[in-house]
Amino acid sequence: RLPRFFQFQMGSWVSAPDSSANHVVQAENTEEDSLYFGWQKDGEGKPFKQAKVVLMGKTGAGKTSLLTRIVSKKFVDQDATIAAAFLEKTFEIEEDVVKLQLWDAAGEERYHSLSPMYYRGANVAIIVSDITGHDPISEFTTWLAELKRNTEKNRLVYLVGSKLDLEASRTLSFESIQSFAEENDLTYVETSAKDDLYVKELFTRIAHEASGRIYPTRSAAKSARKIVTE
Repeated sequence: RLPRFFQFQMGSWVSAPDSSANHVVQAENTEEDSLYFGWQKDGEGKPFKQAKVVLMGKTGAGKTSLLTRIVSKKFVDQDATIAAAFLEKTFEIEEDVVKLQLWDAAGEERYHSLSPMYYRGANVAIIVSDITGHDPISEFTTWLAELKRNTEKNRLVYLVGSKLDLEASRTLSFESIQSFAEENDLTYVETSAKDDLYVKELFTRIAHEASGRIYPTRSAAKSARKIVTE
């Protein structure tokens, strides 16, 4: 069976519908953004691209399981995240090294007052909803509003339906959620951290898109104040 929504073929992304709406023009970069986004150097002085990714969604949506799968290559059905968790994952995209800083924001109501500090400076937002939950579209709508309230600029935003291994128990069809994503010019992907379905493809695509928004040359990055994508 083909992956839900997209597949990676011969080094190029093939998606349906056209996800170009996720490529936006971002205005002037702030000093704070530069801490997370752009060219950085490792301890040996070697340059790499870096982007901050925040995962959003209610408790039990599967955010932590997704991160554990992509970083540790294993499935762990963990307890609720307290406040936030931080992990890193490095990708080789063509000739560049791209490091994603992955922030897992707690979904419990009592931690919502802390959430804005984790969203701040994020270049990519992944909103996760369990496909077996009561109303995934309502959840996506709520978290999109949360993102809008707490970020000032356009970000790459992905909607992710988790727990694809439980597809027989889903509450809404893939097509209905995809239609919601299309109406909002967003990318929708379904994954399973447990069965390792499309998790690597999701984060590889994110690394590709984040990399494409960073100036291609190291010298340009030193003075760049605007990021423009195709």
